[in-house]
Amino acid sequence: MPDDDHDVERPPDTDEPARSPSERGSGTADERSFPPDAAGSVPATDPVAADGEIAPGMPTADAAVASQLPEHADPLNPPQSSRTPPDDRHLEQFRSTFGWLRTALKRREPRFESYQRVLNQARMATTYDAYLATVIRRGVFAALCGAVLGVVLGTVLWAVAGGAALTPVLFAPVFALVAGAGAVGIGYYRPVWRARERTARIERELPHGIAYLYALSHGGLDVVAAMQALADSEEEYGELAREFDVAVREMQYLGADPLGAIRSLRNRTASPLLTDFLDDLASSLDSGGDVTAMLAGQADDQFERAKREQSAFLEQVSLYAELYVGILVVGPIFAIIVLTMISITGSGALIPLGVLIYLFVPVSTIIFLSVLRDLTAGFEATARTPDAERPDPVPAGVEDDPRTEGYRAQRTESSLERIVSAPVDWLLQRPERSLALTGPVALVFIGVVVLAGAVDPTIDGLVTAPLRTTLLLGVLPFLAVAVPLGALHEIRIARIEAIVDRFPDTLSQLASANEQGLTIVEGFDIVARRTGGPLGEELRRTANDMHWGLGTDEAFERLHRRVPTESVARTLALLSDASRYSSNLHRVIDVAARDADSARALELDRRSEMRTYVAIVVISFGLYLLMIIVLESFFLQQVADIPVLDESLPGAGRGQLIDAPDQGVFQAVLFHAALIQGVCAGLVAGELGEDSWRSGIKYSLALVLVTVLAFVYVTQVAGVGDVIDDTVVDNGAQLLGVTAQ
Repeated sequence: MPDDDHDVERPPDTDEPARSPSERGSGTADERSFPPDAAGSVPATDPVAADGEIAPGMPTADAAVASQLPEHADPLNPPQSSRTPPDDRHLEQFRSTFGWLRTALKRREPRFESYQRVLNQARMATTYDAYLATVIRRGVFAALCGAVLGVVLGTVLWAVAGGAALTPVLFAPVFALVAGAGAVGIGYYRPVWRARERTARIERELPHGIAYLYALSHGGLDVVAAMQALADSEEEYGELAREFDVAVREMQYLGADPLGAIRSLRNRTASPLLTDFLDDLASSLDSGGDVTAMLAGQADDQFERAKREQSAFLEQVSLYAELYVGILVVGPIFAIIVLTMISITGSGALIPLGVLIYLFVPVSTIIFLSVLRDLTAGFEATARTPDAERPDPVPAGVEDDPRTEGYRAQRTESSLERIVSAPVDWLLQRPERSLALTGPVALVFIGVVVLAGAVDPTIDGLVTAPLRTTLLLGVLPFLAVAVPLGALHEIRIARIEAIVDRFPDTLSQLASANEQGLTIVEGFDIVARRTGGPLGEELRRTANDMHWGLGTDEAFERLHRRVPTESVARTLALLSDASRYSSNLHRVIDVAARDADSARALELDRRSEMRTYVAIVVISFGLYLLMIIVLESFFLQQVADIPVLDESLPGAGRGQLIDAPDQGVFQAVLFHAALIQGVCAGLVAGELGEDSWRSGIKYSLALVLVTVLAFVYVTQVAGVGDVIDDTVVDNGAQLLGVTAQ
């Protein structure tokens, strides 16, 4: 089986998409979408160079076939027509080079032209025939594995059923068909899903990318240089920067003019919105219009579009919140009540009840969180990789100096000293680091409790004392791990929020200072002295870095590592580029301030709307907990006291419908159901309200504590067994269809 999905005529170190034979035929430099490789030669995916020679990077097998073909022939682009499959004269040569399967696919090229375009949009560096051949081979392999699994499983079932079940042979084709079809289907639609994902990422960054181009153009930079700067900002603008990077390389390496490169990108991009923007940009350039004014209008239009998309997003989140309440709150509690009633009658429903509580609810919650994560990915404010890797402190050109290793060691020791001297700051950079400390502490606590004999870790111990066992072995270790993690995350987020709230105003002050003739370093110094709070502290550190000779790029990079938000990253990248390219820096900063202010306003409006869904999740859990307590403390305890006289009913031999051990099992299972639901509901509330499951840890902690207090109070303090009188017992006996004394 080939690695990944590449069985291609392209070096693995490029991320450019392949082109179909029809696309790679003849064409001008403006129509060619691939830059040269590092050596400046034509890329290996274009087997015929501009002068008609076989490209140096062409695979050996392809070159062998080319040597046997007529002088004008191209093995991937036969001479008769760019859309005509290989004719019978060269059919055997194609089969010997590419194999029967790929040759058959190549002969049907017009049918797969749109699929090749999808592969290009997904940036999968392969041709359609190579990719589909790989998918088919994997499907055959999956079908064989499914057939073997079907035979094995059928044999086991046949043996267990004593020959009464279906013969093992009948399982093989079913499993083979399902496995093979599944593998082929997933492989076939994988480029489609990847292209859609790239489209979403491009359109997510498009408003900020247009604002970036407008800011640089407003500062006096021409559109080609602005596109180059955007292409170089891949860390901040992601897939959008990669799209523009292709156009920039066409201009740099293939000699394309800006208008031709823009039109080529327009025909190749996966995003309809980017296509519309490139149409307007190309029209403005072609007609000699005011590009800056066009970009300003596009920036305003994109902001209005972002507001409309946010409204649609909130409606979609409302639907997901309702689905969560219906499927993962109301559904489980209804199933728990039904399965508990069935278990009382002796039907043995404890296993389905355990599967529901310990498997279905957590797994379904994880899936739901993943779906929400994908849904809110375009609206989150905090970068997912807040602590970027630090660059090598040794400058280039001095690696051979004998003092280099000592300098690196000294820097490493300094880093360790900083961690020891300021461990809280180190933990605040990544709150997950606290797990390395609290995890072992929780395990040690469990070991000490068990060794001291304070709790019995066996099933019998759990049934005998469900509350005590669960508290000591489950709840307290969970609190030991979750409390530090949640606290560190909240402190970090509160600090970032305080910075982001004042960031637009600070940019406006910096623009005013620069307009008065101050440099960006002097402006940072003045604004830092006038700004208080966490933002002022960070600005003073940045100003100190600049005063001590650190470059602007490195100083901004350090600030970004300390304040890891996407808005700050975009603004700092814009300031860094504008300080190199533009003399009208205040104009650039002013545009950046307006963009940051607009993004912040959208975020605050969205969070205000989504707090409603947090309340819905919390209230639904309250109802869930109430039903669990009623079921465990009122219903089960009273049913346990109902005498059984009918010999045909369960419990007749012991005089009660439920004995003490069974009551302990139910109490433990229902207590665990409430705790698990509390943790899951809290995480969902955090993802809904604050775009992060980590922000839901505080909700999970609160719901777990409420659950523990409610169970302890109801079962141990209130003495609910004395509250309900004999009338209720008689009514319960009648409901169960038994005769009570």
